[in-house]
Amino acid sequence: MWQEDLMQLFPQGIAWKVILEEYELSYGVNRTCAEEDIDIVVVGTAGKSGFKKLLLGSNTLKLIENCHTPLLVVPAKAEFRIPKKMLIATNLKEVKLKLDRLLINAAEVLRKSEVYVVHVTKEDPASKVVSTEINIMNDMLAPYHPIYSYILHSDIAVGINQYINENHIDMMVTFHRDKGLLSRIFNTSIAQKWLGKVRQP
Repeated sequence: MWQEDLMQLFPQGIAWKVILEEYELSYGVNRTCAEEDIDIVVVGTAGKSGFKKLLLGSNTLKLIENCHTPLLVVPAKAEFRIPKKMLIATNLKEVKLKLDRLLINAAEVLRKSEVYVVHVTKEDPASKVVSTEINIMNDMLAPYHPIYSYILHSDIAVGINQYINENHIDMMVTFHRDKGLLSRIFNTSIAQKWLGKVRQP
């Protein structure tokens, strides 16, 4: 019955494969992705309490921190359309590795969006290592004409959320290796206000 209800939400011609297994969520998702060669995982939040559960450390949050495949988290009330403004949050570490994965999976979306890149740091990022990473990032993202911002703030999560709020960002991209950053972003009061208004996945 669940499968039949789900199929009604999508156009005809979609190929389906349903897998029912008893595993811890993160392990099961990673196992299925490896076995089925999955390109992207989509997870939703359920109803009005969905993001509250996410903020409190639900299975969704565990999946965010442990999924080995690019993951799209969709708010319960999201409307599906190409985002007009996309934010890439970066810590300016391993830039090439992270952007390679992003550009493989989301190049078309980036072309159709206004791209913002933000780096929030507690200290002045003027160092040779950081300068090298910035140059790599500039070269890789040049075709998308991004808007760059480098923000000094004592709390990285709060700094990112303030930027999201001030620039009316529709969709944010962060990276698996930035472990814990997304949970901290979602746990700020600014994020809760933003997530209450967001209309994008």
